[in-house]
Amino acid sequence: MSEIQKDTGLSLVWELGLYLFLIFSFLGLPFYNDLAISNPNDSQIFLFLNNNPVFGGEEFKELVNFYFIILLLLLVTLPVFAFFIYNFLEKKGYPFLASLQSLLIYVSCVVMFIYAVFSLSVDKDHYSFNAGFYICLLIYLFHIYSDLRDIRKVIKYRHSSTKTATEVENSSKE
Repeated sequence: MSEIQKDTGLSLVWELGLYLFLIFSFLGLPFYNDLAISNPNDSQIFLFLNNNPVFGGEEFKELVNFYFIILLLLLVTLPVFAFFIYNFLEKKGYPFLASLQSLLIYVSCVVMFIYAVFSLSVDKDHYSFNAGFYICLLIYLFHIYSDLRDIRKVIKYRHSSTKTATEVENSSKE
């Protein structure tokens, strides 16, 4: 059974809202700012659409390949996977394991996301990151912080319960 009732977890509405915002930031927000282009209207580079899209754009043609598409699919599906596993493990009575697996999935999302974005700009020194990159990274880091906080609460609770159990044993021996 669960040792503590978890009150810090994100509700389904917040999870859904963050997930939709993650999808929106992948699809609609710029990821790069091209400093080499003199026209400021054409300087933002998007993943899928608008002025200079990564998919279908000439400057990224040789860099966007199969592994990048797989990484993007994983970055969109892993948060959903983490949510369902988290709910399953918490209903079974394992809050520590649920938060730990969620933490590890989101840490892997951050590593894959940074690898995918840096792989696009490996030969292009004049790019700087734009709003889309930072918003996606912030959403992943928010989940990591939430899971770390939950793990800390579970550890504190277990430590305090074992401490009181040993104090009760010591006082009964006297």
